[in-house]
Amino acid sequence: GTRVYKAPVFSVSFGQTQQGILDTLHRNISSEINKALTIILWLLVVLVVLAFAVVVWVSSTVALSLCGPVTQLLAVVTSINNSEFHADFPELQSGSFELDRVRGTFERLYTLMKAANSSFFAGDLISAHRTFQDALDLFTKLENTKAVGITNNNLGNVMLAMYRTITMTSTPSVGGMSRRRIVHEGCSYFKNTIVAGEDALQQINDNEGFSENYLIFMQQLSNRYFNRAMFLLTVKDDHSDPDRTENQGLTDLSTCKDMDREVVDNGDREGFKGDDDVYFDLLLCRIKGLLILMKMSYDDEWGIDELFDGATTVLQSALENSNSNSSNNSNKSLPRKCTLFRELGPEAQMQRLESTLIEYNLLLADCADDDDNDDDRPMDKKSRQEYIGQAADIAVRMMFEDDNLLDDSALVALQALLEKSRISTAEELGGEDPSDVEASLLHYQQAIVEAQSK
Repeated sequence: GTRVYKAPVFSVSFGQTQQGILDTLHRNISSEINKALTIILWLLVVLVVLAFAVVVWVSSTVALSLCGPVTQLLAVVTSINNSEFHADFPELQSGSFELDRVRGTFERLYTLMKAANSSFFAGDLISAHRTFQDALDLFTKLENTKAVGITNNNLGNVMLAMYRTITMTSTPSVGGMSRRRIVHEGCSYFKNTIVAGEDALQQINDNEGFSENYLIFMQQLSNRYFNRAMFLLTVKDDHSDPDRTENQGLTDLSTCKDMDREVVDNGDREGFKGDDDVYFDLLLCRIKGLLILMKMSYDDEWGIDELFDGATTVLQSALENSNSNSSNNSNKSLPRKCTLFRELGPEAQMQRLESTLIEYNLLLADCADDDDNDDDRPMDKKSRQEYIGQAADIAVRMMFEDDNLLDDSALVALQALLEKSRISTAEELGGEDPSDVEASLLHYQQAIVEAQSK
């Protein structure tokens, strides 16, 4: 049942070499890989850009939340240091818990120091002592050695004011503190502030050498030595060792003088030039302190005339710079050299200097020989009448040339005129009865005192 056919069968096949097969595979795989890598690369770029944007946004948000409050606090502290801050302590715009704590600490310190200074200058020494003591405790806990030193210095000055109050009022104590306790605590405060100042100065010298910062701290330390000298020489009679206390006070005074001179001599070389108002106040402080010591029968070992010359030079230089600036600067802004008139005008600063000069002449008058006919008097030594005359001449200039007078300067000027009226004749007073002139001057003096007490 089968049939046999004989027919040719053909088969067709396509062949490819091994190299051809490998080339095809390589080409296809490379293309796919390149395509995949391109996609992945773009995805990575997009992810990196997004991540960078997120990081920048987060960083800027965090930075602003931190820098904003820190900048705000820095501006407040700078204003406080420049005596330009008179408002309530501001709330922070934002910030962390730590910044809120820092702000709270700053506010408490500012409140304490403001209250203490206000109490001190208002004469409330008990409140000033209590507030400064609270500030000292807080600074000690914060381990702020610089602030601890400054506060100890302030407390020492409070002790000096308390001692003078007891001496003038003859009261046995102030705020429950006796003379001996005031002397003891005052010595302790001043010792601590000088030790802290010496340590700070040594640290600056080790880190920076003889620099501008070194001179600034040296001046601060010099002020502390001067304050302790005033304290020790004032309270020596109530100290357990009066002779040693007096010697230490005189040594501190000499140390202060040497430091002041070193700051001045090296200031130009190191580029340190303190503001005129600061240097002027420093000279007046030294002059007033020396006048107190001279009234206590101490000799003028410092050379108070040099201090008067220095203060006069500063004032004259500031006046010249101010006049030059007024003619060349239309906006009337004072340059740095005229900082002496930043808070008080030329008249007021002149009165501050002249009032101390009046006090000096009146003091010399008290120490002068009353005998005008003494031929043995040295040529450079004036009579009592001459010293009073010089004081009165200065007072007359203040009274007639200045539009306004500082209360304290007016009182000193009136005292000079009173002394002049007591040694003058009616002819010298233009026919006026000296007793009538004295009565009028006393009336003006009393009116100023009453105005100050209101």
